[in-house]
Amino acid sequence: MKVQNNFGEIEQFKPILIKNKIIAETGLNEEEADKIKESVVKLIHKQFKEEITTSTIRSLINAQLVKRGLLKEEIMSRKIGMSVADYEDLMENGCKDNANMIYTPEIVAKYAFDAVAKGYELATMPEDFSQAHSEGYLHIHDLETFSLKPNCLNHDIRWYARNGLMIDGKGEMGSVANPAKSLKVLMNHMLQAFMAGSQCLSGGQAYSHFNIFLAPFCKGLSYKEVKQEVQGFIFNLNMSCISRGSQTIFSSINVEFEVPDFLKDEPAVSFGGVIDGVYGDYQQEADYLFQAVCEVLREKDAIQRYHTFPNTIFVIREHSLDEYNWKVKMVHELLSENPTIYFMNCVKE
Repeated sequence: MKVQNNFGEIEQFKPILIKNKIIAETGLNEEEADKIKESVVKLIHKQFKEEITTSTIRSLINAQLVKRGLLKEEIMSRKIGMSVADYEDLMENGCKDNANMIYTPEIVAKYAFDAVAKGYELATMPEDFSQAHSEGYLHIHDLETFSLKPNCLNHDIRWYARNGLMIDGKGEMGSVANPAKSLKVLMNHMLQAFMAGSQCLSGGQAYSHFNIFLAPFCKGLSYKEVKQEVQGFIFNLNMSCISRGSQTIFSSINVEFEVPDFLKDEPAVSFGGVIDGVYGDYQQEADYLFQAVCEVLREKDAIQRYHTFPNTIFVIREHSLDEYNWKVKMVHELLSENPTIYFMNCVKE
């Protein structure tokens, strides 16, 4: 009798391996495992003559576990994933449940993994939870990464401005960069941090106080130069199809109308990670960035389509709307054309 495994390799049938697998996966004692093994071996010799697959052997083991009322043990021995037919359908047709994805081989890899991971999560979490999720009484968001990844993360631009970029957090993989000495390099570090984060998170990422923390790096630059860097950042975000099955990076930025009071006297991290004054000194540069974000978003891309990302959140604070100034007007004009703009209301009642 020959046995073919899931990798197409063929080996001689060894009944002892069935017993060892039962003990390893279910924790049953040798006596119980031996009884199940004997039952499975009898069925194999009765129903199969020359060759059997490991998948079929597993199904026979699980049937014996269920027959003996060993339901918890059967769960731990259960095979999770998808059928050959489902996998072929995924290869041929992709999956259209996420508008941020384009069809690539990575979609196949992601959804094949998802099938395994979701099966694992439902099999190992408390039964009340898995049953409630399966029956629709509650929804576990991103079930496939429930044990692996946190959901969302808000980055602090000042961290990268002060420390540069160590993409794996340890310096063991990839090149390590010193603190940026230009706006272009800092925004590239921010983009790379988003890319790395997309491998470790199941949800979105954001940069708060976007135009405030970048403002010191605009010192000495013309508005045209600032806008060019903002344009490059936004285009690159929407061209980086490297997140979870070739998605574009799910990203957000918070944009301030004015330097917030609580940041005005905070040390401003500038070129090379050096402190240069306080953030309250950089209102003009923050305004350059504010204007650049609005204009780039309004100008759309080369085929006149709105940029999907970053989700742009304008922060309304106590005096942001005291007068109808050019910034308020610019946001209104942008909003009249692009309904996906967000507002964060930080005004006290």
